[in-house]
Amino acid sequence: MIALASEGYPIWSADKVGGFSGMTLAAQDAEGTYARLHAAGVHFEQEPEATAWGTQAIIADPDGNTFVIVAV
Repeated sequence: MIALASEGYPIWSADKVGGFSGMTLAAQDAEGTYARLHAAGVHFEQEPEATAWGTQAIIADPDGNTFVIVAV
């Protein structure tokens, strides 16, 4: 489980909301993970794309924070 802190935590600030979280989540199969999450209603900023370091997709939470899913 990943819990994102909001107001009330000492390191929280409004300028940290709505951008890249700095978190990359490893997956064995980026396309399969994309298909399951997309079907469940998860918003993607980028569909799976092959890169030099593996296949990645970018998801966004309701506040616009983005996370990378990558399979190498």
